[in-house]
Amino acid sequence: RGDGTSEPLCYWQTDSTLVANLDYQTQLMPGSTVTLLSGVIHPARSVSPCPGPLCAQGSATIDIDFPCGGVACALPVAVVSGSQQISACPSEVLHLDASDSTGGGIKPLAYAWRVDPMRSDFANEINARLELLDGEDAFAIALGDLPLGDSQFVLLVRVTSFLGLASELAEFVVTRSGGAEPSL
Repeated sequence: RGDGTSEPLCYWQTDSTLVANLDYQTQLMPGSTVTLLSGVIHPARSVSPCPGPLCAQGSATIDIDFPCGGVACALPVAVVSGSQQISACPSEVLHLDASDSTGGGIKPLAYAWRVDPMRSDFANEINARLELLDGEDAFAIALGDLPLGDSQFVLLVRVTSFLGLASELAEFVVTRSGGAEPSL
């Protein structure tokens, strides 16, 4: 169970494969060692109580190169939503959300937001602000105080799983109208 707060949900997938679903707080990653509780786990079809000669006694190490059991782990997929246009008002805030991204597994994804410096206005200034947001809590961002005037921002987000697997960049284009702000 590691650092998890709940007991793992275990079941026999086949006569020789035991699956243990652990909660997100377990702190299990490639290179970790999983130890079976000695004298408790017995073969799927065994009716003999433990302890006994067929009961589990060992441990297994999660292969750092093949953490998904000898098959390639699925790459995360970054998905961005939000408004593609913001007004000329100085108080306008750009809200973007990548919480529909997938592929984190049992732990939250980490998010890294940037603007494309070749296709975005004020890229250095905005990237300096975005870099400070990187991490698991950056699934949704709000950027205020964006430079005024006609502007285009090509926002990019990459999500990374706890296994270190990273998505392709997801791109989201936002334009800011340089028209006069409304008056009453």
